Amino acid sequence: MRSNKRAVYATAIISVITLFICFRFHQTKPFIYDVSLACFGSSALGLVVAYTAYSAERREAMEQFWDEGVVLTNGIRKIKHIECCAANYLQLLKSDYPQLNKEKSVGLFKI
Repeated sequence: MRSNKRAVYATAIISVITLFICFRFHQTKPFIYDVSLACFGSSALGLVVAYTAYSAERREAMEQFWDEGVVLTNGIRKIKHIECCAANYLQLLKSDYPQLNKEKSVGLFKI
């Protein structure tokens, strides 16, 4: 995806530069005008192709991201609900961390 994005930027810059050269040398030097017009046409075509490829690849990546999110959400929905209130949570913490029993505390904050 990065290569297509860089190709879009590069061809856009080349298109702008060659378009500027076309306008600059339109009447003074016809050979430079013809060459820059040919470069502009090819870079404009490259810009269209690169942008189309970038858009398709970006859409594909977002669809894959969405599908993975749906799979993850369905997996999370299968988890059973755990009944847990603040008192049970505090006792669970005190059993795991004995230093909380020695200090006078409310929740995780010392008094």
